[in-house]
Amino acid sequence: MARNKLTQLQRAADLTSTMLQMAEAGQWSGLPEFQQQRSELLQQSFPLNPQDQTVDTRTIVEIMISENQQLEQLCRKAQKSLQTELSGLNQNRKAVAAYQSS
Repeated sequence: MARNKLTQLQRAADLTSTMLQMAEAGQWSGLPEFQQQRSELLQQSFPLNPQDQTVDTRTIVEIMISENQQLEQLCRKAQKSLQTELSGLNQNRKAVAAYQSS
């Protein structure tokens, strides 16, 4: 494997780890920038030639997939929480509007 591709995959995996840590800490605002960087690295890294598919590559990709799944789970949980909060705010707004109109 070209050393450059392995380095790019490792950088993408590091970004995934950072994004997971940020999500766990509730620091959502920085995720889009890291996602863009990670996406660019992955586009540069794939597809892999058969000779590029080494044990090191497989390990990095497996860890990245696992951490990405955890990240997606946290994102879905946060999205659901925001939807619930928004629903509550909308109900409050409707109640205030009903009270003011009477």
